[in-house]
Amino acid sequence: SSVPTSAVSMEFTRLASSWMLQERVTLVLACSSPTGLIFISAKADGAIFSQNPLAYAFQSISASPDGTIWAYEKNFFWKLENISKTGGYESNIAERLYVPRQKTFVASLEVSDMAVDGNGKLLMASRAYSCIGRHVPDASFEFVWKPDFISQLVREDRCGLSGLGLADLERHCVTVWGTKDKQRGWKGKFRRGGAVINLLKNTVLAEGLCLPRCPRWYREELYLLNSGTAELGKLNLQSRRFEPICQVPGYPTALAIHDNWAVISICAEPPGEFAGIAMPAQDEFERRKARPFAGAVFVDLRTGDIAHHLSFDDQTTRVQGLAVLADCPSAVGISPESSDLDGLVTMVTPVADQSTS
Repeated sequence: SSVPTSAVSMEFTRLASSWMLQERVTLVLACSSPTGLIFISAKADGAIFSQNPLAYAFQSISASPDGTIWAYEKNFFWKLENISKTGGYESNIAERLYVPRQKTFVASLEVSDMAVDGNGKLLMASRAYSCIGRHVPDASFEFVWKPDFISQLVREDRCGLSGLGLADLERHCVTVWGTKDKQRGWKGKFRRGGAVINLLKNTVLAEGLCLPRCPRWYREELYLLNSGTAELGKLNLQSRRFEPICQVPGYPTALAIHDNWAVISICAEPPGEFAGIAMPAQDEFERRKARPFAGAVFVDLRTGDIAHHLSFDDQTTRVQGLAVLADCPSAVGISPESSDLDGLVTMVTPVADQSTS
């Protein structure tokens, strides 16, 4: 097959490819258009290979344990499956070849984060409706949970619901930017209005945060981004305090954790809704004479050091989400408009009935 490859121009630190090869991972970044979805892999010779098959404005992405990729763009959920594992097809391009199996219309939900639960169902955090919903085939979503302080499900982005964290493959916690029950109520005191909330008990685990997002459980500890201060940290569940690990050189938008490493996407500028509003991180950047950039950083959780990074040549690129494909040295995707789809026929061969043999 001759799946087209469209490279995205970016620079990597010297040992980034070695890290990807050693960890056997592929990164998938969900960006605003025209960049869209980007697959990033390392070749055996140390070169980095990037490809962006879907040039849509993606806002969130998640990879399930079986390697299925879910992505959200305005109005639609995309489901991309690895057809290299399907009977009747083997990829000679990369270890995995992803095709868009489903595109489901759901209307604009402003999905900020997604995760697959223990039953294989996709859960999503909807900023627009201040709730957690479950993806279903015949509706925009199935309601699952909302904070106690939210009185009704209306499209008003009341609390800035910004992250969904699962523990032991069960729904567990969310991050919010504020706890007000009015339209965009979070924006008034966003510098210290953020909180982490336990879904099962609907209790506050921590507060006083600045635009927290992407809670991620790893080895019994809860990591998250404090985006307003550009920090990665973890939550001390006993003291209910955020403990910074490091400050990243940009405004963080997404977090994935893989085997003692945190991969964090960053942007050169704060989100558009904060244009003209000074972020707490901005003062620190200026004090250190650091210039924030658009790309991703790789943080060693054992030391707190930023060991590697990638930077886009186009510094206006906005990464909205990212996923790490584990045990996947290389992967590519294919556009639904590509003529190469014609030849990608897959077939499941039935298991022979042994009673007839």
